[in-house]
Amino acid sequence: MLETQILPPAPPSIRAEVRERPVDFHQRLIVHFSWRALGQVMLRRNGGLRLPEVTSAPGLFRLRIGSGASMVQLLGETASLRRRFATLARAVPASGRGLAATIHTALAAGEPVALDIVTGGVIEPLYGRARAACLADRNERQLILQASRIELLQTGFAVETVR
Repeated sequence: MLETQILPPAPPSIRAEVRERPVDFHQRLIVHFSWRALGQVMLRRNGGLRLPEVTSAPGLFRLRIGSGASMVQLLGETASLRRRFATLARAVPASGRGLAATIHTALAAGEPVALDIVTGGVIEPLYGRARAACLADRNERQLILQASRIELLQTGFAVETVR
């Protein structure tokens, strides 16, 4: 796992260069991250969800529902993965809407539901000094979430972002 670090501000020459650029300049930003497969989501006898053990760290999650060409991937981000999934495991899908209902419906139909997470990454900003992503920062979690969404959409997967 990567450690978060605070980097010093860009050197004055870089800051001056950025200030002097016209409004229509382009920036280069590279985001590196990897999904870690945690396992399958299952239904408990009492109808609740049994999810794989997960860290309490902030991060991103991906639920892969179904398989093959019909697979749907649900992406989300949270300040605490453990708290998010504890809430999800207790949720009652009475309304037929929401993430818990989607998972219950898929499992009841015999579809596999797999859980993957991201708890670290690297961001290489404009001036080329790579640093560990700070997933405690919601903006950085959303940056990685959108990068993942774009990549998955380009490969032809059905992708939805969940709250």
